[in-house]
Amino acid sequence: MRQNMEELQATQEEIARKEQRYIARINELETQVNDEFKAERAALQEELATKEQEHQALLRKLELKSQEKPKEDDWALAQQVEKELKINLEAIKITSEELIRNIGKK
Repeated sequence: MRQNMEELQATQEEIARKEQRYIARINELETQVNDEFKAERAALQEELATKEQEHQALLRKLELKSQEKPKEDDWALAQQVEKELKINLEAIKITSEELIRNIGKK
């Protein structure tokens, strides 16, 4: 009986030691995962900060560009393009009418 009690106590002590090793290993793995997560998170935050700065700079650049007054040359060019497009449209209409007439004659 005494031997059984000693064996039971030895078994319980062994189980307690294994449990402590398991707990230590779990804590070690959790720390490892947390460290990896922290490193990845830091890299992502740095990338995000860089992209945010790039977008802020682009936004400022575009805001400044939108506030600039149009140049006279720009308006003159736009008017010239409009004039040429109107002429081309009229030429297309005339050509289309001629093609329709020629098709109708055949």
